[in-house]
Amino acid sequence: FKKSEKLPFLYKVRCFLELLLNFLENFTAQFYKMKYIAFIFLMLLFLFCCSKKQNQWKIIDTGSFTIEVPSTFIYEPKQGIDSQWGEISGDSLKIIFDFGYYTNQEPLTNEENAEHELFRRTSYREILQQLNISDTIKKEDFLKQVKLISLDTATLIASIKYKDTLIYKQILYLDLGDQEDDRSNYLFQIDSIKNWRRKLFFPKNNLAKRSGIVLRGKYGRIGNYEALGLSIYNSQPKDVSKIMRILKSIRIKE
Repeated sequence: FKKSEKLPFLYKVRCFLELLLNFLENFTAQFYKMKYIAFIFLMLLFLFCCSKKQNQWKIIDTGSFTIEVPSTFIYEPKQGIDSQWGEISGDSLKIIFDFGYYTNQEPLTNEENAEHELFRRTSYREILQQLNISDTIKKEDFLKQVKLISLDTATLIASIKYKDTLIYKQILYLDLGDQEDDRSNYLFQIDSIKNWRRKLFFPKNNLAKRSGIVLRGKYGRIGNYEALGLSIYNSQPKDVSKIMRILKSIRIKE
């Protein structure tokens, strides 16, 4: 009688253990399955966050001007002697800038080259004497009235106007030396922002290795006024739209 009473109990224990083992097996299988799902989910979330971060932009304040770049870009100020310069880099782009009175404004357009030659080879006082103008006039006021009308690239004669008076002067092209800065290798876009003249330049062929911008006072002349020269070196041609956005975001701090 006692032996027969133990059988149902042992049976129940056996059933319980079988259920427990089945549960553990199912739980373990589900656990590993969920583990893989969780891993895949976390990887997708990570990639999404990285992609979102790359699509975000930030504004860098250099002290003299502001520029908008992707959030992953890093700004490194450099020690300048007579100007402010620095580097901003990220992805496949490297940005180098120089802000000051002696900033390199190349590549020069034909008009800028003629202008540079005129004021480099002829002193301000000599120009005033040619125009029979009193030398008491402020140079800044004079420069506001000077404008290059045309440049004959065949004869290298520039037509320069001061108010209603024209000056004709033979202009010699600059010997740039470096083929990279040859103006024929670039496309130019000239406009203005407030009191600043803006020149954007982009490679026309493989000889040009950079895009960039030159900002100078609207009435300033090369070498006479503060200017910002900024170049972007790009190893990926597909970044053209990004470069354009960066260049057009630049604003001089007044």
